[in-house]
Amino acid sequence: MLSLLDRNLGQNRHVYQDNYYNSVRLAQTLLDRNLKVCGTMRANRGIPRDLEEDGKHLKKGSSAFRRKCDVMVQVYKDKRLVRMISTIHDATIVNTGQKDRKTNMEIKKPYAVVPGQQIPEGRREGRPVPQILLSSEENCKMVEKVVLYLLNCALFNAFFVYRTLNTNKKVKYKNFLHEVGRSWISDVQNRSEPNSDDLQLPQKQTTPRRPKQEPPGRLSGDFRIHKRLKTVCGGEGKRKYPSRQCKVCAAHKKRSETRYICKFCVVPFHKGSCFERYHSVTNY
Repeated sequence: MLSLLDRNLGQNRHVYQDNYYNSVRLAQTLLDRNLKVCGTMRANRGIPRDLEEDGKHLKKGSSAFRRKCDVMVQVYKDKRLVRMISTIHDATIVNTGQKDRKTNMEIKKPYAVVPGQQIPEGRREGRPVPQILLSSEENCKMVEKVVLYLLNCALFNAFFVYRTLNTNKKVKYKNFLHEVGRSWISDVQNRSEPNSDDLQLPQKQTTPRRPKQEPPGRLSGDFRIHKRLKTVCGGEGKRKYPSRQCKVCAAHKKRSETRYICKFCVVPFHKGSCFERYHSVTNY
């Protein structure tokens, strides 16, 4: 840390760090070199044991602190226990200007974490104190968060367009995301097997068992891979023309067997309406 801040030592700057860097020892070392720090810290970075014990019994919105000269360590109970260290602020609890939705009470937080309170009162009117922001390697994942956020925005816009163009269909956003995910999975499977037109059942003596769950690509609409095949004879001692219970008929509590299965889904059903209904309707 000292080598990282070598150019700023002795310049009366404020350094804002996260818990990856902060500790009581480092705060005192930087303070001796005319650098003040503020930020969150971890429990094993020099927090007094009695303060840590007091933090376990705090109620939501309350805080406790310990101070040694200019180094102040504070714990604040929000949704979880927040540990802070600062050589800039005091332990004052201030209003954030927001209200709790359930209790309609003013939300109060420590002076060190309220936005806009980082610069001391006496220095706001004059020249602002230079600040340095340091984050840990964990914050390098911010790019991933931005990408996921933009992807979520694109999916919601697609959902809004879909609802606008299909006013007679009431589809929830969660179900829409599931269908998009299934279509992506089927696309990946098709790309991994480019010669899908030439797919054949394994050269075995028996037809594979049908899957316990619905195949992810059954509603893809690509009938180049959804083709009907006859079930294979089980060998000696088996029926000459083997058949299985139709999946669609079984869903309607009808006992009816068929000799045909889907090459991609490995699910038995009759030719015609059962085959088309299974691959085009969610609740067949």
